[in-house]
Amino acid sequence: MNRTKFILTLGVFAVGAASQATICFDNVTANFVGGGIAQGSSGVIGANTITRFFSQKLIVNPSFANKPVNRIQFSVANFNAVSVSARMRVRFHQTNGAGGGPGTLLVGFSFNPLTFGPGVTTVTGTLGAGLVIPANNELWAGLALDNNAGTTGATQAQLDNMGQGLFGNPPSVGTTQDNVFFSNAPGDFLSNNPAGTMGPITFNGANRALGWRLEAVPEPASMAVLGIGALALLRRRKKA
Repeated sequence: MNRTKFILTLGVFAVGAASQATICFDNVTANFVGGGIAQGSSGVIGANTITRFFSQKLIVNPSFANKPVNRIQFSVANFNAVSVSARMRVRFHQTNGAGGGPGTLLVGFSFNPLTFGPGVTTVTGTLGAGLVIPANNELWAGLALDNNAGTTGATQAQLDNMGQGLFGNPPSVGTTQDNVFFSNAPGDFLSNNPAGTMGPITFNGANRALGWRLEAVPEPASMAVLGIGALALLRRRKKA
């Protein structure tokens, strides 16, 4: 891909309250490589201007098959010289599409618009019911950005310069592949079998992945273990 660019910042923006959870996939906590990709080629659908849809295949920890996900984290890259307000359209698909690409729609979420400064921002969103890890432990996680039918004020030229951050492979938790899915046209793809292609993103001479983190509510016994681990971590940091 020739739309990869350097970015020097990585911010964090929470959308919704944190809750006790267990990580079933994580590629954003420690793997940011300082770059991003503009999804570009945005278009107008009705009154809404929206980017293309880019998605990454996630293979989660096998113990989370059929478990509900309660929190997600992903990145938004802004290559404009000014802040831009955009709405995030997050979609999850099964891996039963053509060539193992995005197939049957699992669920979609539309987050309220946020204002993104230049650089890469990591967004955390708390979910309601709807996203459950498939039995095969695999799913595609994707994002498009729009101007919410013009209400955010983002222009088509500005949305052309919006996208996602790039992260290293392998992830901290789970596994993924170097190939990323790119839709052929702009749209939010709240539907089965989005049309597009798969290919690697190269940045600084290495293939990179898009960044995602999924958290699922643990069983009661696992929650107790998590609490002990968190306390131990706090103590180690205090001694350092």
